Order: sequence, then C-alpha cells, then structure tokens
Amino acid sequence: MRRRRRAIDKGQVFLTNNMFTIVEDGHEKVTLLVDPEQRAQVLDTYWGARD
Repeated sequence: MRRRRRAIDKGQVFLTNNMFTIVEDGHEKVTLLVDPEQRAQVLDTYWGARD
C-alpha cells in the first residue's frame, strides 16, 4: 500500500493508493481516483511528481 501525506495552508492532503483525501478548514472530502490521469494530476499538484 502506497501512502502520502502533506500539510497544506489550511489543512492536510492524503493519498492512499487511489483514495485522495483533503481536509481543509475542518472539512473532509474523499475522492476515489479511478482515472490514472486524475491521480497523476493530484501528484503533480500536491507532491510535484508523478509515479
């Protein structure tokens, strides 16, 4: 299982396999990334890398 976590200005982001979670201002949003391009975009945006 591949996990990533990163602090952002108003909260945190998590990526576990294809489940992306963003917690911002106390609100949590979970997204299942079914398209590989979606996952790549999240990686680029929050971690600056694709893998």
